[in-house]
Amino acid sequence: MLQLTVEKRPATPAEAFDLAWQQEALAPCTTLLPGVTLRDHARSLLTVNRWFLHERP
Repeated sequence: MLQLTVEKRPATPAEAFDLAWQQEALAPCTTLLPGVTLRDHARSLLTVNRWFLHERP
């Protein structure tokens, strides 16, 4: 598990979706385990400054 505090969030929904896709590709459990859709994850990246990446071995 990795927690990040970010200062600059994505500026547009398209940037947020691209970032969410990259995060899911790196750590699929970030969205898979809690049952969060990629679109919902992208929306949250636009508004929160504390991000978590989670991956189980």
